[in-house]
Amino acid sequence: MRLTIAFPGNGVFPAHSATFAFTGGDCGNLGTISAVGTEARFRRDHFAVVPLYPYREESACSADTVLFRAFLFRVVAFSVQGNRLELISADGITARFNRTTGEAGQPSRSDDVEVVTPRVNFIDGTGFALGVQEQKSADGIHREQAVNWVAWSPGRDGGGQYTSWEADHVRLRTSADDVNFDRGTSLGFGQTYERPCLLASIVSYEGSDPVTLRYRYLTGDGVHLHLTEDTSATAVTAHTAEDAGYVAARCGYGPGFLIDHIDRLTAEWSVVALPIGFVDPVVVAGPPSRNGADPGVVEVRNVAARSFEIRYREWDYLDRRHPTTEEVSFVVVERGVTVLRSGARLEAGSSSAADAFSIVDFAGAFDEPPVLITTVLR
Repeated sequence: MRLTIAFPGNGVFPAHSATFAFTGGDCGNLGTISAVGTEARFRRDHFAVVPLYPYREESACSADTVLFRAFLFRVVAFSVQGNRLELISADGITARFNRTTGEAGQPSRSDDVEVVTPRVNFIDGTGFALGVQEQKSADGIHREQAVNWVAWSPGRDGGGQYTSWEADHVRLRTSADDVNFDRGTSLGFGQTYERPCLLASIVSYEGSDPVTLRYRYLTGDGVHLHLTEDTSATAVTAHTAEDAGYVAARCGYGPGFLIDHIDRLTAEWSVVALPIGFVDPVVVAGPPSRNGADPGVVEVRNVAARSFEIRYREWDYLDRRHPTTEEVSFVVVERGVTVLRSGARLEAGSSSAADAFSIVDFAGAFDEPPVLITTVLR
């Protein structure tokens, strides 16, 4: 497994760069982890390993493989001796790499007709890693797909002249505990919203199977959030715990944004007319409600100054009809950076994402990791 290691130098570690190949440690067999390559980089004093192409871990037979399950660990020491790189994490994990030459081969790209869900990892104040995933039974290879995103400073605003809102992160419980959507993660809001709108996205990659987010029981005081895997390959839907970012708000206006709710989301494209105009809008939406059982994703297209189109799209292995209507909230934000009255910062943009994670940098740094909401743009 080849790695591109970039050590830019940060006052703690000297600048250094090289290409290495992962060795399986006690396993002694690269087949235990199947991947084309990864990109590794420093974020402050952390060593982040981002999978460039999806892989499935067949076995975890040495401590070295923990690096690829956790994807991020704090490096306390590293050494380069000839063709060998050794990293030691704060919790005692040692990762060893051998130098190779040449670049990892690029897979052939399919068209973009398959349903995909955005996956996010490594959010900090400077940016995040972004990719997309097809359903479990697919080949895992997808060409670049446009994804809209909005980053929102964590915090709370009581409203006043504009709408009230809060933005924060929440740990989602494993879906293994969530039989028939009867449990999920109960999230209580920090204030009560007269007409609640909810935006949320998964912002970690602790489980490599494709997963989406849905909700039930949205009130002005809280909501239940549910991790949902597809069953295209197996009937197993147990997914490990993940992190999510969310924005809860009273549906309404703010300087530079509009947040609202759709009561009848279907599998057909529908036009949403905006009550106010935007110059260069970015639209993100989701999660959808869980009225119908079949899993899927929310997609938007034809985003214009006074309207956009939206639909609920089931995974490819299903019939895509989804006769049950769903509910979903959306936010429209001017592209670029918006600073709210409270001092909170919003940044909205669109990025290309593929089956490989790539790094998206913010235009300016946030004081802390922002809440990130993502939506596929068709």
